[in-house]
Amino acid sequence: MSGALQSPSLGREFAELRRRLDALERNPAKGARDEPLPMTPYEGWPGGTGFRAVAQIGIGGLNRPVIRLDFRASVSGSGFVEFRLFDADSGRATSSVVALGVGSGQWIRAEWLHTLDPPHTRAGTWRRVLLQARQSVGSPALAVGLGLASGVSTTTAPGATTAGSWSAVTAPAGY
Repeated sequence: MSGALQSPSLGREFAELRRRLDALERNPAKGARDEPLPMTPYEGWPGGTGFRAVAQIGIGGLNRPVIRLDFRASVSGSGFVEFRLFDADSGRATSSVVALGVGSGQWIRAEWLHTLDPPHTRAGTWRRVLLQARQSVGSPALAVGLGLASGVSTTTAPGATTAGSWSAVTAPAGY
């Protein structure tokens, strides 16, 4: 093995670099990285006029003020489907919804300025937000695919509100 790889100073430099990268990932200041959140879509939306969960986003340990979700939805049949985000632990939901008509592979972005309790006062690390859907008009069928969920800063998502904001987006790279 090379003597350079066994150098104590090189090991210290790598350790310092790792410490600085870890600090950057957790630093809530401008320029810090987004916090990826796990998203799990549910199979078999039953339809109906009441909101029902179609995906779950784990937000335990989230330190960013905005929950951003980019997801793909396909609506078939006739009519429209409305979406909202719902915090299953606090019972709060976005007061704004987005209606989606018939179409395949439509990408939607939701941004919710979510006022979370400080991490040290939370009653546990498992918290979740549900993407919910309901039949608005007609008899639509719905399929929701895996999306990208993350916690972001208000600098990254300046249009996010506590009511929730929705927009059509293009598919992320690789989808």
